[in-house]
Amino acid sequence: MSTEPVKKGRGLKSVGRDAGRTMIVEFWSIGLGLTLSVLLARSLGPEGNGLYALALLLPTTMAQLLNLGVASANIYYVGRGEVLLARALRATTRLGLILGLTGLLIAPLVVHFRGAEWFPGVPTTLMWVAFAAYPIGLFQGYYVTLLTAVKDFRRFNRTLAIMPFVTILLAAFFIFVLGLGVAGAVLAYLIGQLSGTIMSRVSLRTHLEVPEDARGPESWWTYGRRCIQYGWKAHLSNILAFVNYRADVFLVNIFLNPALVGIYFVAVQVAERLWLPSKILSTVLLPRMAETHAKEGMADLTPIMSRLVLWTTVAICLFIAVVAGPVVRVLFGDAYMGAIPPLLWLLPGIALASSARIVANDFAARGHPEWNSMLSAAILVVNIAANIVLIPRYGINGAAIATTISYAFNMVTKTIIYSRVSNSPWHVQIIPRREDFQLMKVALGLVWATVERRLGRGPRA
Repeated sequence: MSTEPVKKGRGLKSVGRDAGRTMIVEFWSIGLGLTLSVLLARSLGPEGNGLYALALLLPTTMAQLLNLGVASANIYYVGRGEVLLARALRATTRLGLILGLTGLLIAPLVVHFRGAEWFPGVPTTLMWVAFAAYPIGLFQGYYVTLLTAVKDFRRFNRTLAIMPFVTILLAAFFIFVLGLGVAGAVLAYLIGQLSGTIMSRVSLRTHLEVPEDARGPESWWTYGRRCIQYGWKAHLSNILAFVNYRADVFLVNIFLNPALVGIYFVAVQVAERLWLPSKILSTVLLPRMAETHAKEGMADLTPIMSRLVLWTTVAICLFIAVVAGPVVRVLFGDAYMGAIPPLLWLLPGIALASSARIVANDFAARGHPEWNSMLSAAILVVNIAANIVLIPRYGINGAAIATTISYAFNMVTKTIIYSRVSNSPWHVQIIPRREDFQLMKVALGLVWATVERRLGRGPRA
């Protein structure tokens, strides 16, 4: 009898445990995130909900445009043990200050010269308030990914658990007590992000036991340049992926109006929460892939996780398709029933994109993030072209169809490329195998054991 599945199961032990810890926090975050979405949708109405989404679109886009891939480079270099955390933290902080100031110089130009044209219907004052999310989000993304680079998923998860909790409490207070409306929702988001930034930075101090690590022959700028040289390749991919995720929201407002953006945004929020399996495994796997120098081990891990994530997400999407109507009506109200058709159109794309995310991490861990960048550029072109054609004809349903088309293109191209670089058949990432059920049983057992320990109901290892 072959022992290969057992060996692979043992290889998934640490992944399963970390995934269990991350899963608890993700469910917590999803629960609070859904509560926040319901709160904002019901209290602000479709138009106010759309203004909230559009106001945060500029700062979050700029945070993606100007971060230069430093976070991805830190995961790669610190995760591989090539750079000590103290030096990476020092360089990251200084680069963050430089990029933060750069963004503060660019923002007034965007708002003043293109605000009314690019964000029609969004008050200028609201955009100024929302822009404070740019530097906060920049540092929050830098610091929290350093925790994953050193595989401190406990503190990483704790940080992610606090942010939505703070945001929802403050949103309720600002909206219902102070009556600040959309501005109050944006302010709550800012403070929630700030709490995560502070927590992640404080958590990193635990790993800085030797302050001298930050000194040595390599200055902060030398490592910073090395970061940017690697990071820009991943950075371009992240920019294009982010724009791809939000191009539909932007174009719905251009072609339609903020009220329909608010309805469509509900569909997007519900659909994107179905990325939970791929998000958990991407967070846990990428540092390990970067640490693994033997490509054979990586080749074993990637198709297994790709198959498991794909079919797990498909099962979740089928369930959501069945219950979408009553769930949207109960949670968001009759005003948002128009979100159901676009949600159903988004589900196939969400399932395909979940598997593609695992493959993208494999490319980055092989030291070739530029592959993801080139693919993201092609995907963005497909997405924008499809949105321009379909939104005027089919409204928000057309935006959802265009998004699913781009996600399907993403999955197909990544599958073809991975099969060539790994010398494996294309279907190895898609078609389930008999041993997958045994591996899933092992992984789920480890995840559930971790959940029970975290909940205080099981023996501690």
